Amino acid sequence: MSTNETGLTGKTIKTVLLTGGRAPVTLDLARYFSAAGYHIYVADSFPQSLCKASNCIKGFFTITSPVENYDRFLADLKGIILKQKINLLIPTCEEVLYIAKGKEELSNLCHVFCSELPFLLSLHNKYTFIKSASDKGLQVPTTYLVKNKEELTQALQLVGAAVMKPVYSRFASKVIYSDSQHVKEVPVSSKVPYVVQERITGRFLCSYSVIHQGSIKAHVVYDANYTAGNGASILFKSVDHEGIRNWVTNYFEDSNAEGQFSFDFIEKEDGQIYPIECNPRATSGVHLFNGKSLPSAIVEAKEENPDSQKREMIGLAMLIYGWQKKNKRQWLKDFFHSKDVVWSKKDSMPFLYQFRSYFSILRLSRKLNVTPLEASTHDIEWNGEDE
Repeated sequence: MSTNETGLTGKTIKTVLLTGGRAPVTLDLARYFSAAGYHIYVADSFPQSLCKASNCIKGFFTITSPVENYDRFLADLKGIILKQKINLLIPTCEEVLYIAKGKEELSNLCHVFCSELPFLLSLHNKYTFIKSASDKGLQVPTTYLVKNKEELTQALQLVGAAVMKPVYSRFASKVIYSDSQHVKEVPVSSKVPYVVQERITGRFLCSYSVIHQGSIKAHVVYDANYTAGNGASILFKSVDHEGIRNWVTNYFEDSNAEGQFSFDFIEKEDGQIYPIECNPRATSGVHLFNGKSLPSAIVEAKEENPDSQKREMIGLAMLIYGWQKKNKRQWLKDFFHSKDVVWSKKDSMPFLYQFRSYFSILRLSRKLNVTPLEASTHDIEWNGEDE
């Protein structure tokens, strides 16, 4: 067994609990940690989670949604940690914010791999993230916070070509452009504040990093050529980008940050990079690492690099959304030259189970009258609770 005698808590790390089992990145993390010799358990408030079918895990637990009942959510996690003797809790999706809220209590039972809630919220909020980057002397797009229609109108006059989105949103599902006929319908209010952001055009790039004590231990940058809707990437290949690595290094410098952090950037033709937003959690860059590299980076704080040869995709999403993004010939070429992240010869059941999972999300999206992407996170979203 590959365990760490001087791990995150100074104790042997043998048993790991992952939350957010619905996500392909969580499935890959489960496979990585299992291959490295750890005992893996997964918990999620979505019963048809992808990881449920994996033979890499010792057990799956359906827990209470933190949106529905936070106290029960926290109690469920504590119960699993105590019963399964969990050494390390790794959040992967937006539930990280609720776990950070209870970090002090959970940390009495095991190591919790995330930063404190105030820091995570400063990144999750699209306005305070840009402000924090600006305060660090990093180049950012002009961005205004607006809380009513009058402020919205004034900001649009100042910015010109702009992008508008709620300070709490995901997958670019609520983005509205200033030249859109829907501008007058922007539902901005004090309860649902928006950012009005200078519209930067160029190459869209994403990064994923594992951070320990403010230092990068694993890092990858990848293109976002194919997306589900306007935002979520579904095909991944790493690209060398020293500028973005330096940007992330500078952002976390002098911080005590710990956890998984992901950023979206736009690179202009002249090479200048602009941060657009941050996801203080795991994203699809996870797929571009191999075997024991991420467990080593997370548990032992060893510096690890991605596999530059990997070309990964979420196959089902490529079939549903990908063909809409490119001409059919290019889409076919990319599809047949990429590996599906869900498929594994050694762990084949999640590939079949993903269809049940997806149809459950489709039913939920119809019930909630939202897109499937929005339905997939409705029970773990943080939209300004307790702030």
